[in-house]
Amino acid sequence: MMKLTGVQWLRFAIVLVLIGLVTEAITLIELTPPTFVVFAFLGLPCMIVGMLIYAVYVLRHLRKKDAL
Repeated sequence: MMKLTGVQWLRFAIVLVLIGLVTEAITLIELTPPTFVVFAFLGLPCMIVGMLIYAVYVLRHLRKKDAL
């Protein structure tokens, strides 16, 4: 298994957040129970995981540079 670099983690986080945003946009266009389920089980988790990956990356980077 290959180890991901910092830039690859950031790209992965960006892709997850974009998937979440597209899912939210589709849900806002037509709000029906199936679209809400897709939003709740695909959109939100993708956004949360993407933001967590980004936050962990930023914290590690700041600690490495002795900014924290």
